[in-house]
Amino acid sequence: MSRDMLGRDGKTKYCMACNRAVADQFSHCPQDGTLLVESSLVSEEELIGTLTQRYELSGRIDSHNTINFLLSDRELNRKVVAKVLRLTATFERDCERFERMAETLKKLNHPGIPKLIGQGNIREFPYLLLEFKEGQTLQALVKDRGKMKVTDVCKIFIQVCATLRHAHDRSIFHQELTAKDIICKENKDQKWEVAVIDFGKGKPLIHGDNRAQQLTEKGDIFGSAAVLAPEIFLGTQSVDALSNIYSIGCIMYFAVSGKYPYQAPNWMAVLHKHANSMPAPIFSAGYKTNADRKIEEVILRAMSKERDKRFENLTSLSKALQEVME
Repeated sequence: MSRDMLGRDGKTKYCMACNRAVADQFSHCPQDGTLLVESSLVSEEELIGTLTQRYELSGRIDSHNTINFLLSDRELNRKVVAKVLRLTATFERDCERFERMAETLKKLNHPGIPKLIGQGNIREFPYLLLEFKEGQTLQALVKDRGKMKVTDVCKIFIQVCATLRHAHDRSIFHQELTAKDIICKENKDQKWEVAVIDFGKGKPLIHGDNRAQQLTEKGDIFGSAAVLAPEIFLGTQSVDALSNIYSIGCIMYFAVSGKYPYQAPNWMAVLHKHANSMPAPIFSAGYKTNADRKIEEVILRAMSKERDKRFENLTSLSKALQEVME
């Protein structure tokens, strides 16, 4: 923001229509005339003041609609994440989803899912206090390594299946599963600790109330286009566990090959390929091992465009991955 847009004391207001900071002396956005609000962000001082002196700030990551503060819990000697909603044009809808996130996490109790520790508000901004999971996102891990070993992919996704199965058994579906939502930590003995985050983006598999349906309108496409099951954006089927299995197949393709199955200039073209094209072979130069052949068969079955040709559930997918390593 330029200096002439700052107030004399450095204070700013915020336009919810154009997501722009504006000098404090303005009452309406000079760009579009929208009434300005006091602030779009929660400061570090406000956060620590709200959470008392129990927590020490050790880092922060900003995203489009949240600020994620990494905190050290002095009493229990652990790290936690404070996920604070920021003010955007979709703030009202985001608040409803944030509340749904809390309600979702209260129903889940699995070592591969961050626990909800607490929740509250700082001014008008809701926050969630979550267990911190050590490790890298799978997205970052593949970027660092170029691609993953087949055995490592199997070990990681067997755990992903177990974690998601815990949620599916409670009629909770991770609506926006991507490689960024899978946290991986490799131990010295080459064993993996895996967690799945952002379950709050999930929703009940069976909707029993209008409120749930309003939050997931038919025209509202969630998730990354790179891994989105075709039936979701085509609107031909309600989202369910089989859509999750399709996304897992796409993410495994990415982990094994280092690239996503469908490449295109924009997300609409990518979605079109999900619906109408077949992915390129993962091992275009041929299979070096029997495991290469088997993992490709597993991935392509999970990514089948015909839902009834995919693995029928996460248990059968997990079993197939176990067989790849045998």
